[in-house]
Amino acid sequence: MAGDEGAGHDKPVPRYNATLRVEMESKSLVQAAQAITNRNVGNLVAAMAAGSAQVGDISMSHLRTAEAKVLARALAETSGLVVLHAQFCSISDKVLAILARGALQSRSLEVLDLHGNRVTPRGARALVAAIHTAASHGSLGSLVDITLTKCRGISKALAGEVTSALAGASATAAAATAAAARLRDQVEAGMRLRLAREAAAGVCDTASTTTTTSSTPSRPLGSLSHDERQQLVDDEIAAASLTAVETRAQAVPARAYSRFAANIDCLEFVDCAKREVNTKQMRAVRRRKYGLSDGRSTKPRIRTKLHPVATAHADAELLDSGVFDDAEIGILSQLEAYALDVLVDDAAYQMCGRARMMPGATRTVLCLHGFGASCNYATWARLAPDIAAAGRNMIFADLPGFGRSSGRDIQTGTWRRHAPQLVKALVNAFGITSGVSFVGFCGGAATAFRAVVAYPRLFAGEFHLAHNSVIAAVPADLGATLAASGSRLVVTWAEDEDHTHGCVAYKAFAKLRKARDPTIILVDIADSHLPAYGAWTSSTELTRGTHSSFVFAPSSTLRALLRHLLAGHMPTSLLRSLPQP
Repeated sequence: MAGDEGAGHDKPVPRYNATLRVEMESKSLVQAAQAITNRNVGNLVAAMAAGSAQVGDISMSHLRTAEAKVLARALAETSGLVVLHAQFCSISDKVLAILARGALQSRSLEVLDLHGNRVTPRGARALVAAIHTAASHGSLGSLVDITLTKCRGISKALAGEVTSALAGASATAAAATAAAARLRDQVEAGMRLRLAREAAAGVCDTASTTTTTSSTPSRPLGSLSHDERQQLVDDEIAAASLTAVETRAQAVPARAYSRFAANIDCLEFVDCAKREVNTKQMRAVRRRKYGLSDGRSTKPRIRTKLHPVATAHADAELLDSGVFDDAEIGILSQLEAYALDVLVDDAAYQMCGRARMMPGATRTVLCLHGFGASCNYATWARLAPDIAAAGRNMIFADLPGFGRSSGRDIQTGTWRRHAPQLVKALVNAFGITSGVSFVGFCGGAATAFRAVVAYPRLFAGEFHLAHNSVIAAVPADLGATLAASGSRLVVTWAEDEDHTHGCVAYKAFAKLRKARDPTIILVDIADSHLPAYGAWTSSTELTRGTHSSFVFAPSSTLRALLRHLLAGHMPTSLLRSLPQP
């Protein structure tokens, strides 16, 4: 109506009408966002109650206190959910505290992803206090990671303090559980020994059968019922725990005794001073979490065992799916299936895939897939003839959580901190210590970036190819590492619904392109140059819950680009000839 009035009279539309219209539109948008949030939270809570949800995603939601309370109650009372993504949710300190309380009490949740939220220093310190409180009361659940990357309002040091507090609390809880199990085993072993002595003597030895407490009568153990024996075990455990606490309390300074007495139920005492982590230590913990080496932290210990495995019916179906031509099938049928057992410190993994070692070859191409449910070693399989023509070894891998490898379905948060070590272990298992080029897609490319920064000598002097490389934060020293090691990186990008031009990685690479960085080159390509197909198999053995394997079909132009990179030179004219989308 405002437009009609303006057309009939030559008067401009009053400004307050325009402002009111904007306010009304904003109000409707907020209401629509709130309705979507209610639906998302309701669906997730229903799925958790039914036990059918392992990964929950409420990202981009407008979480309020009421929805946070419902979700926190569901986290504390149900089990089954392993990862909860709550990225860019505009949460307040109160909502953060409610979510953290439910996550810390959950019996199954391992990762709480708060990437991109605004977290104030006060909210972060409250989160640390909640972690310590849960640990002191013995109510800490299975949570092992709270992701606070790209969170506005807090420093990296404060985010590292949250990570350190959670790691320390988890270690304390594990130690207390182990100590309680050892103590119970000792008491039960002592009771079995007394029973054996009674059976051998055939008489009641009062000295050996009296209990350590006055609440239980002095009777032979053989005459006690099962419930009375269990009560006797519990009484002796409580007495032994109290004696241990009193013994340790004598060595605690008087000013710290009050804090120590508050944790009197804990079997293992942790010095409160050890919880105070300085800034340097927090930074080191943060860098180790993402596999980055600062030159001062202790390198993780890596142990591997490589063994061949038999191919399955699903592999034959993959080759007969109609996606591969005869030349590709001929090369792929020569690949050998493998399984690699990797132990990084105390974390165990198994990675599977296919590989081919060329006689006399000293250079290798490592192909890494993306992080979708249908991704596995076959994503880059159609490049096998080009790699073989270049005379290079080739390794196609199933990363943890994908394909036949170990790990929860497509859950990268459980192994991301060891990603560089897993890549190094994989190539080293085949006797390869240098001359490695990588071809990576999406999260596989991000994994390769971290490995290049952590182990530059492994990838030195080579050209690498990445496509739609989504990563939370591109390593700041990636370009410098590539330049120092004489390597080059070509990043191709075709926009789709999962990999937009607005993501963090694209912005970082576009900035380097604008600065004319010769080390990292970003090229926008059309979808026709790298279409993807689904190779269907009757079983889900090769994937996680889907019958189709995600396979790229590079065009002749991209194959030529790969051949130039494997030959060791940058095809500038070919890159310029690629038609932009």
